[in-house]
Amino acid sequence: MYQKDFYYHVLKGEKKLEEIIKPISFIPKSMKVSELMKKFQAEQIHIAIIIDEHGGTAGLVTLENIIEELVGEIWDEYDSKKLDYYKLADGSFLVNGRSDFDCLKELFNITNTTNSISVAGYILASIERIPM
Repeated sequence: MYQKDFYYHVLKGEKKLEEIIKPISFIPKSMKVSELMKKFQAEQIHIAIIIDEHGGTAGLVTLENIIEELVGEIWDEYDSKKLDYYKLADGSFLVNGRSDFDCLKELFNITNTTNSISVAGYILASIERIPM
């Protein structure tokens, strides 16, 4: 069911809950994005459950996911921008370990050449142990 239908029809007493419930759409994991987009448009749906080759649940895909894959990240009122780093009052930085290391290398003028993809990977490679 769509939230707007619930608020518009059910709360006003115009329709029963059972009348606005929509069936769940299941799609194979192997479905191409172009086919999925056509299915979403034809069936006027915005969300589907992805099924793997064994019939298990592999995930969930939304219309927004598809569009973001095609055109890039879409920011709306429900998304909060997460920063890769924060400057603290003492002048030091708090950095997200998942941050892209190449981007932060430029920002902080780090000249070390490494194959690390993330900040956490760089730290692990540098200290050669798992930090405790």
